Amino acid sequence: MDKEKKIKLTPVFDIFEIALKTWWQNLKKIVYVYLWGLLYALTPMAVIAILLGVNYWWGDSLGLGFRIATVTIAVLGFLAALYFLIRAYLGIFLLVKNDYAGGEKKIFAETRKFFGLMSDWSF
Repeated sequence: MDKEKKIKLTPVFDIFEIALKTWWQNLKKIVYVYLWGLLYALTPMAVIAILLGVNYWWGDSLGLGFRIATVTIAVLGFLAALYFLIRAYLGIFLLVKNDYAGGEKKIFAETRKFFGLMSDWSF
């Protein structure tokens, strides 16, 4: 192959510099996408904390039914928090895919479509 026909590769340090500059310019958007997920995830975790506090202080007098309900709601709350944290993680991929264009809340809202049946729910 001729030296003239060879494609010149971009040096690694140039690519790293461009990537770091792009990341630094869009750090605010990245953090906000994660914060939207964290905000929505904290809501079920707060409910779990309140129920577990009630169960700790007055659980004996409220009976077994309340304890079962508390554990059930705690598991569902944990799954809901995990759902929102996964959505925040997916939001970062959408942010990079869309070349950091669009609002943070809009990008977080776009992650609903990756969850099939739950995409019609409004959170």
